[in-house]
Amino acid sequence: MKILLSAFSCEPHRGSEEGVGWHWAEGLARLGHDVHVLTHPRGRAAIERYMADHPQIASLRFHYIDIPHFEAAPGKYKFGSSTAESLLVCPVWQWLAYRYARKLHAAERFDLVHHITYGGVRQPSFMGKLGIPFILGPIGGGERAPYRLRTGYSWRGWAWDVSRDFQNFMIQFEPLMRHTFRSATTIFVKTPESALVIPARDRHKAQLGWEIGLAGAGSLQPSPERQRRPGDPLRILFVGRMLHFKGVDFALRALHDALGRNANVHLTIVGRGREKDRMVALAKALDLDRHVTWIDFLPQPELFAFYKTHDVFLFPSLHDSSGNVVLEAMGSGLPVVCLDLGGPGILVDAASGIVVETKGAGKDRVVSRLGQALKRLDDDAALRRELARGALDRANGFTWEAAIRHVYRSVPPLAEAPQPAAIGQEPAAVMRAGGSAAL
Repeated sequence: MKILLSAFSCEPHRGSEEGVGWHWAEGLARLGHDVHVLTHPRGRAAIERYMADHPQIASLRFHYIDIPHFEAAPGKYKFGSSTAESLLVCPVWQWLAYRYARKLHAAERFDLVHHITYGGVRQPSFMGKLGIPFILGPIGGGERAPYRLRTGYSWRGWAWDVSRDFQNFMIQFEPLMRHTFRSATTIFVKTPESALVIPARDRHKAQLGWEIGLAGAGSLQPSPERQRRPGDPLRILFVGRMLHFKGVDFALRALHDALGRNANVHLTIVGRGREKDRMVALAKALDLDRHVTWIDFLPQPELFAFYKTHDVFLFPSLHDSSGNVVLEAMGSGLPVVCLDLGGPGILVDAASGIVVETKGAGKDRVVSRLGQALKRLDDDAALRRELARGALDRANGFTWEAAIRHVYRSVPPLAEAPQPAAIGQEPAAVMRAGGSAAL
């Protein structure tokens, strides 16, 4: 097929949205399709270097669309924050991309158009105006933290989440998003919660999918089990930005709870952000100085190696849509402890970690359950080994190719190709079941 991919963020050797845009573009081309990518020029240098080194993917072509007068410096917007970029800059770029796409489609005659980044329920796309099949997503952002678990938020965190809840409620009335959903042929959502914020008249188009992945199936190999000498603590790892909803306070309180149960545990936190000072102060107040190590940042290759030096991955986030770090940890053979909220609650199953139930529970009860999970993993080496194998097996099913085939499974000629094993329930089935399901 000839595919037009709208990927505002797209760059090789990057994580987050840039990595998603790149892997979908390259993955579609490697499946034999003729792929044209609309993207912002800030990733141009890296893309051109990669393409020069990989001439075998010549069917992948890029079109760079800039936003006049919005640049304060090369690669940076004068708004100076990802939020401003998401709310103000990206919609402008999407309109300019559509105007460019209209002329490009007249010359190339694409079979379909696909919007991949930004992958959010509040991010409009005008690609449906091209009049050809339009795939939207996978998109996320409809998840919300239960109010009873927001008690540890700063005032800024409360204001942020209340504003986010309001924005999600207003999606059903917002003209640009109503047009985006109405013009989409199929809408892929990362979580069932994101399907629920789509206007009711278009919700029937929603299907459950995922936008993140790892290398090819079978390429992940178990790392040698870290040998704990007598007296060595269970090495627990958290990776993520220091934001109010990432659950760092839950991680610290769970560590404190586990220590109170005589667990021998140590937590390493990798990440930086506006909540870090508050979290460091909380660790001091809980007398955790000897049990917590703080690391601001690790480059991706070092981070991948760092996963393998730990025993357990702890990620009690309250409303992540996906959970890239969760998948990376599982691919490194780490059992995961998380909450049954958002993407992590879908990625992790009973064979690959411990998913803590939050329904009807207050913060103290959830912290206690997290602490019990850490104590259990500290005591039971056989369970850790079993879950480590399960995490690796689970991660092997979440490849970039599997993600692409899942979304394109109803589009010829991919529909005729062998498909991955059944991936799970669609949003409607999950909602009827009253909970989350494994993809």
